[in-house]
Amino acid sequence: MTLQVELPEALYPIFKGQSRYRVAYGGRGSSKSWAFARMLLLKAYEKKRRILCARELQNSIKDSVHRLLSDQIELLKLPGFQIGESFLRHANGSIFIFKGLRANAQEIKSMEAVDIAWIEEAQAVSEQSWEVLIPTIRNPDSEIWVTLNPENKDDPTSQRFIENPPPESRITKINYWDNPWFPLELQKEMEYLRAVDPIAYEHVWEGEYRASSLGGKVVHAWSFANKDDSILYDPNKRVYLTCDFNVDPMCWAIAHKPVINGRNEYHFFHEIVLENSNIVSAAQAFAHKYRKHRSGIIITGDANSGRARSDMADEANQTRFSKIKQVFSDEGMVNFEVETNRSNPIIKTRLEQFNWIVCDNESVRRVKVHPSCTQIINICETARYIPGSDEMWQPNARQIEDRNILKFQRDDMLDAVSYLVWKYDPKVDPDQGKKNQKVITREYQPRHSQQ
Repeated sequence: MTLQVELPEALYPIFKGQSRYRVAYGGRGSSKSWAFARMLLLKAYEKKRRILCARELQNSIKDSVHRLLSDQIELLKLPGFQIGESFLRHANGSIFIFKGLRANAQEIKSMEAVDIAWIEEAQAVSEQSWEVLIPTIRNPDSEIWVTLNPENKDDPTSQRFIENPPPESRITKINYWDNPWFPLELQKEMEYLRAVDPIAYEHVWEGEYRASSLGGKVVHAWSFANKDDSILYDPNKRVYLTCDFNVDPMCWAIAHKPVINGRNEYHFFHEIVLENSNIVSAAQAFAHKYRKHRSGIIITGDANSGRARSDMADEANQTRFSKIKQVFSDEGMVNFEVETNRSNPIIKTRLEQFNWIVCDNESVRRVKVHPSCTQIINICETARYIPGSDEMWQPNARQIEDRNILKFQRDDMLDAVSYLVWKYDPKVDPDQGKKNQKVITREYQPRHSQQ
């Protein structure tokens, strides 16, 4: 008998082919747990398998996925399964074992012949538990399945499977918008939290790491959905170069600015990040890549510093923007000009506006960044306000001297990208999103899985 079940399409790649690790992580309402339960039941139905279902803490069978698996058996009307109060098995000999990792470390260490281990709520699993579990799952072609709602970047599970994925692993992030059966009741909860606490919303519903002990996120509207590997350089479009002028690191960002549905979007496809650099070196780095560009180049960025005279002794009569233009001319480039405001806005206002464009009240993400722009992504993900302040935390000179890498936590790249947004979208009321907040409804069509 061939069985067929429905799964979210986003999880199809996870279950294809042979793999040591199959990992799904994300926010609430994504359907990852019940999808993993369904696939595990199909594996048990297919042939005799010994399956361990574990989590860090399990005081009783009620704390396990026993109920979830049992409900799926009844919902799918799967034949051959026997469901007991504390056991689950199939007529072909498949058996499910339910354990807490922390309290049963020695028992798990001596466990044999496990074909698949599913670790649910894996964000709570300690490094010690992983070190005990992984060598235990050693049957030929054995697999470890992991589902989690991430907590912090430095947690053992996040470090092991998200930040530093192991070989032979299939890993994906899945959220509520990937769930074709996302219920209206949860949608109302999601929209409410998004309106009243965007930072908590990102963690609970979008699977972002929980905010650190520093103040709230500066770019609170940012999520992985702003990353898009289809954002590429197009020689037929105007290029926007937006500059910050701190010299270490010198941070410039390059983008297209298409108009989509009557609104500007900002598509960052390249960045220039140079340590101990200067305007000439950064401009030459840009020219090296875009010397042949003929569709127009707009130079913008920090209006105050860019309009000031150069701090290089032999260029005292040139502004920083004019020095960039001179380098471009010397490099044989054509069709470029400076467009900038007369002065910079208040920092807080500029960042509020940047958040509005990152994701507006209709959930339209108008800032998109290619994954290769690691400095843009890093600062948007990690920038925090000092607790009780609207001032962004930055490392001081002593901290950078002790750990040079901390210089990349400065706000220079965030300044660069937000200057571009402010130049072309400067006058949106920061409270407009709250005033116009509305519930967004979506229609979902169930999609059938593969057999």
